[in-house]
Amino acid sequence: MTHPARVAHVVALVAADGTYGGPTTVALAQTAALAGRADVTLVSGWDGRWHATDDRVRHVLRRARWWRSSFGTLVSPGVLLWVLRNARRQDLVHVHLARDLTTMPAALLCRALGVPYVVQTHGMIKPARSRVLAVYDALLTRPVLRGAALALTLTDTERAALGDVAPGLRLVAVRNAVPPAPAGDGSGSDVRVVGFCSRLHPRKRVLAWAEGMLELSRREPGRYRGVVVGPDGGDLEALRRWLADHPDVDVEYRGALPPQDVPGVLAGLDVLVLPSEAEPFPMVVLEALSVGTPVVVDPTCGLAVIAASSTGARVVPSTPQDLATAVAELVGQGAAGRAAARELAEDEFGLAALAERLLDEYTTAGGGAPWTVSLA
Repeated sequence: MTHPARVAHVVALVAADGTYGGPTTVALAQTAALAGRADVTLVSGWDGRWHATDDRVRHVLRRARWWRSSFGTLVSPGVLLWVLRNARRQDLVHVHLARDLTTMPAALLCRALGVPYVVQTHGMIKPARSRVLAVYDALLTRPVLRGAALALTLTDTERAALGDVAPGLRLVAVRNAVPPAPAGDGSGSDVRVVGFCSRLHPRKRVLAWAEGMLELSRREPGRYRGVVVGPDGGDLEALRRWLADHPDVDVEYRGALPPQDVPGVLAGLDVLVLPSEAEPFPMVVLEALSVGTPVVVDPTCGLAVIAASSTGARVVPSTPQDLATAVAELVGQGAAGRAAARELAEDEFGLAALAERLLDEYTTAGGGAPWTVSLA
């Protein structure tokens, strides 16, 4: 007899306000892609408020606690107990790995139990810059990475970083993907809406976005309105001060939103601007493209090369002048720009291609075709 692949994904946190960002979005997209092709379970730390919307995936949610100033403190004993009790029932475990108190111990448990596992670090593990992290890596990170059947990476930068942390890993490049979504129409008004949608962390550079809005308001007064969506990551007070200092610039901060509500917000934008520095592979950009919203990203973004190939995107330095010019160009394209953005998402980041690639790699990691595992 045979059975579909039994694959568990482990991610540190799902939260109603989307505070954990990309790793959660990726885990949700990957499990959605695998649904129907495998018996998929998503095991996650939980904020107690998030609700699953995909009933094709089994969700195991266990309360998590952390100090919001540091995701490295995320701990969910319930997740670890589930892994201890159930990992051996899985053909493979896919760990969305970070230096925290949930995913790192979960991967260690898989190693100790002899369960094949793969890791995906989402750019979160880089060479240690302190003695504390160096000790942590020696005791935990390197053993976990070296015990993995393979490590999935997004960018050349991530590959190099993981190679420095633990030389000799089997590294495999796998792109993120985004579920199909209804095409949006943008703002549908003469006042064009320019969005920022991400955690308000200094690396995300919401203030650079704000300076771009200031430049747009100077060039064409009354022509643009700004919308900021995302949980605080350290820059919210700075943004509020900026807004108080620039009352004539039409910008609204809407706070954090559940991940499932983000595509609807993105569909109502005319342009999404994400000036993040060295962003490995921002899922919000993929989500924007999927609903036909053109995007502007920084040259240090991991999606820069792909984005530059489309007329539905711009890759520019995050200066006020460059951001304003890029936004104006994309708005000027109208429906053609939105169609190009959606085409880029479908061609480069479709779920079907992701599912095939993941199953191929799981086959190698598990030592056989995972969707027809023998029960003998």
